[in-house]
Amino acid sequence: MALAYRPEKEEIIQSIINGVKGQEAIVDDDAFFCLDYTSFCSGTCLYCAKSRNNWDLKRERMSPEEVPEGFREAYEKGIRKFFLYGGADLYFDREKVSDIIRRIKEIYTGCELYLAVGEKVFEDFQAYLEAGLDGYVLFHRSANADHFCKLHTLESYPDFRMKMLPPLKQMGLKIGTGITVGWPYQTAEILAEDVAFLMELEPDLVVIDAFRPEEGTEFESFPKGDRKQQENLVKLVRKIFPDIRILTHL
Repeated sequence: MALAYRPEKEEIIQSIINGVKGQEAIVDDDAFFCLDYTSFCSGTCLYCAKSRNNWDLKRERMSPEEVPEGFREAYEKGIRKFFLYGGADLYFDREKVSDIIRRIKEIYTGCELYLAVGEKVFEDFQAYLEAGLDGYVLFHRSANADHFCKLHTLESYPDFRMKMLPPLKQMGLKIGTGITVGWPYQTAEILAEDVAFLMELEPDLVVIDAFRPEEGTEFESFPKGDRKQQENLVKLVRKIFPDIRILTHL
């Protein structure tokens, strides 16, 4: 994927704050059907209500048989791009997830399937690819190591996800990541580092959302992310990557 242009850090910061003149904020939300199939998670991310430390959350998961059926109505309406995501649910091991992928690709001819279920080992990714998976989305959360550590417990390493994404592309998977506007402790300079990471990675898909404080998390009292700043970031990413797929919410 060729970059339309490569802005400098200061230009990125100003674009995030002031917007990009004359740039349309074209997104692909209406072309994708997104399915959240499990709220069980082994992770402990401080911002996520699905954290295993949130004892107040009522957990739900679809069965392996139910997940493929969750796409049927969307497919019948003509949608051919699917996004399957959920918590890092240990119940869904390599074999179960691979079987779900295989069944979705067999049932829904011509569909394109992206998966996002957190960190996995490369043997898992290889099995998913062999089952027919088209792309994997791994949210790097923050390209700034110090900021990343403020969002996670010591179980997570700052650059682990960033280092995992390029090998997935080499493996043959399309890759995606995401940028969240309005994280606690985030600055425009930190957002600029996220954009710089995108320019280096050149992903096929990026999710650009605004922070939403969730009840039962460490950050439930923090303010929501700024929607205008989110729109500015979408315009900037579109200018850098004219052909990238952008989702603005899940």
